[in-house]
Amino acid sequence: MIDDAPDLAGALLHDEALEDIPGLVHGALGRPAVDAVARADIARRLGFPALVTPKQVHGAAVHHVRGPDCVGTPCDALLLDRPGLLGGVLGADCPGVLVVDPGGRRLALVHSGWRGTAERIVLRALDALIALGAEPTQVRAWIGPGISGRSYEVDEPVLEALARTVDAAAYDRAVTPTRPGHAGVDLGVLLEAQLLAAGLAPDHLSRAPICTYTDPAWHSFRRDGPRSGRHLLLAGWRE
Repeated sequence: MIDDAPDLAGALLHDEALEDIPGLVHGALGRPAVDAVARADIARRLGFPALVTPKQVHGAAVHHVRGPDCVGTPCDALLLDRPGLLGGVLGADCPGVLVVDPGGRRLALVHSGWRGTAERIVLRALDALIALGAEPTQVRAWIGPGISGRSYEVDEPVLEALARTVDAAAYDRAVTPTRPGHAGVDLGVLLEAQLLAAGLAPDHLSRAPICTYTDPAWHSFRRDGPRSGRHLLLAGWRE
C-alpha cells in the first residue's frame, strides 16, 4: 500500500524510453496504488485537475478529449493534445497502449483486448494522431502490463479474428497451440506487429515485461474472475 504522500510518481511503472519527452507524465498503476487511492485523487496527487477515463466497451472507437467532462464516454481509446489533461484506460489482463507524438505534444491511450486487437484499435488511434500532423516514424509507443501468451488461451473464432490483423510470421510468433481448437495468444506481440507494419521505428516501440495473470501486483480477470479490480495506464501533458 502507498502512503499519504501528495503524489503517486513513485508508484508509477514508467517506460524509460519515454522519460526524455518534455512535459509528458505517464505510467501504469498496479493494485497497491489503485486499490488505495480514489480515482479522483490520483489526478490531484499527480498535479492534474481531473482524470479522464472512458466507459470501455471492447470496441474500436477513438475519442478526442477536449476537457475533463469527457469522463465516461463510450470508447476504448482517448486522444489528448491539450496540456493539463490526464487520461487513463483501465485493464485487468487486456494490454493498455500509450502512443505518443513527442513533436506535436499529442498522445493516445488505448485499451486493447482481443476484440480491440482484432479491430486494430491501436492503428485507429495512430491514424487519429497522424490526422493531426504526427509523423509515424517519429511516434513512440509503449505496451503496458497485460496477460502473457502462456496464460491466455483462446478458441478458434478468436484465433481466426486475430489472424487477419498481422502477417503470418507475426501471427506464428504470437500463437502457441495448446489443445484442439485452442491456443495461447500473446496480444502484445500482435500489437507490436501492427504498429511496426504501420511505420513505427523498432527502437520507438517498447513493452512492459509484466504478465498480469502471474504477477499478483496487477489485476487479472482471468485469474480472479468477477472480483478482479482494474489497474490503470495513464498519461498527460504538463501545462
